[in-house]
Amino acid sequence: MAIFTKIKESEAPKRLSYASARLAGRMREYEGYIADVAASNGTAGQIRPDAGETARGLALRVNRAAKRTGKEVETWVSNGTVYFRVSGTASATAAAPAAARVTKRKA
Repeated sequence: MAIFTKIKESEAPKRLSYASARLAGRMREYEGYIADVAASNGTAGQIRPDAGETARGLALRVNRAAKRTGKEVETWVSNGTVYFRVSGTASATAAAPAAARVTKRKA
């Protein structure tokens, strides 16, 4: 089981900015896939895992990108390949920016 410890914020190491930039790039990549499929009626997206990736991980990225962009998607996996189609626009709550849903910490 994981061991949790509460420490002062000043004792925590600083976040590395390159990791954030890499993550932001990946997020934009998957948001682009959603937009591309949404722009063309009757199409579906197909994503094959690369070395070190899993179909489940790719499907999760697709679903998260859809949520960020306010779209609804259906994903399915066949023979290790992820397929998805954009089926509409998500509800207002799901489409709200993440910052709007976050509860602020008390100082």
